[in-house]
Amino acid sequence: MKTLTDKGYTTAKHLEICTNNGITPYTCPKINSSQHNGPYPMVDFVHDTEKDNYTYPDGQILAINITVYDNVGHRVKHYKNRQACKVCTLRHLCTKNKNGRLIECSIYQEALEENKTRVQENPEYYRLRQQITEHQFGTLKDNGASPIH
Repeated sequence: MKTLTDKGYTTAKHLEICTNNGITPYTCPKINSSQHNGPYPMVDFVHDTEKDNYTYPDGQILAINITVYDNVGHRVKHYKNRQACKVCTLRHLCTKNKNGRLIECSIYQEALEENKTRVQENPEYYRLRQQITEHQFGTLKDNGASPIH
């Protein structure tokens, strides 16, 4: 079964739960706020899912210290390597943080990436969502009604 969902009501955890239960969700890909900060945005770091580490833009593969935290009800991983950042010649291009670069990702990052790929590979299917749901909410707003009470 495939679903078209609203990103306002979908979390990475929901995406993984759907996938694990044979449901293929299509929701607007969420952009992590830290993905595009600085000259070396997070999207320039390559994630190795098997080893669960990152390759920095300069090509260096680093062993990254991973810790899982609770961030406003969402479980996230913090990837950091303070020792490598101390000696990195490109640090000034990457971060101004005195402790070095920090990458924060949802523990469900893989589900987010899979959803993003699905939507990008099937834009015509995702556009059906606009035809099915957007019109009704637009009409309610134009008439002064709130779809959510």
